Amino acid sequence: MPLRNDDMIERSGRETCTKMDSIETTDEQLPSIEEMGSWARSFEMMMRSLEGREIFREFLRSEYSEENLLFWLACEELKKETDPAAIYMLMHRDSFPRFLNSSVYRDLLATRRRTCLDT
Repeated sequence: MPLRNDDMIERSGRETCTKMDSIETTDEQLPSIEEMGSWARSFEMMMRSLEGREIFREFLRSEYSEENLLFWLACEELKKETDPAAIYMLMHRDSFPRFLNSSVYRDLLATRRRTCLDT
């Protein structure tokens, strides 16, 4: 994806960087040039890299689409889960309360209540 001019920031001398270069990292956290090159060749390689995922997440946050990565990470965690009871508990604690507060559930309940009152 080509960079727009407003995404470019001039640094001292000849260096030019993007807004994404402002991610706060230490030298120990920075991926090697070779690793970053592997990301350009393979999305899967980037997703296997902790640093790659974090940098990609920062980029997605700047694009207001971080939830895509968060959803994928949650799915990957669930794949690792071997205990069906744990998955059940996760849905019970996390998803179910949101479902009960959702317009999907509330609208259906209101429709059913109106139908019962009409009969």
